[in-house]
Amino acid sequence: LKLFHNLPDVSAVLNSVSSKFDLSLARDKSLLSLLPGCNHSLDETLKRKEEVEKQLSEYLLEEKKRIACYKMKFAGGSKDPFLLEVPADFPSSSVPSYFELHSANKSCRRYTTDRLQTLLHQLERAKEEAEDMQRSALRLLCCELDRSFP
Repeated sequence: LKLFHNLPDVSAVLNSVSSKFDLSLARDKSLLSLLPGCNHSLDETLKRKEEVEKQLSEYLLEEKKRIACYKMKFAGGSKDPFLLEVPADFPSSSVPSYFELHSANKSCRRYTTDRLQTLLHQLERAKEEAEDMQRSALRLLCCELDRSFP
């Protein structure tokens, strides 16, 4: 009992640290994630990622209207997650010349465009930056705890 009596009170440090991280996510998935408002750079990066995702949705709607193919959707695998998928029964002559055929099968054709590639590059960059900042959250935690070491 005397051993614990001599330990310093660290509740202020623990409260400070716990207010910056999503503790339920840390407990459930063993993932240390900063809460919004704790890191301005991360908040801006996540906002930029959301904006690019919104631009992708708007681009899909724009292309659907342009070629009058309302069954067009984003499709693809892990390597190419955002390809413009057009049903195979949609006439090829109605597809704009700036659409580059990526793949085809008996049920659909998948295309990419320069603008789509630009948006995907922006999205990938924002995702990578956000992941890097989330990884640095552990360093932030260690620094916070280290400052109060004495």
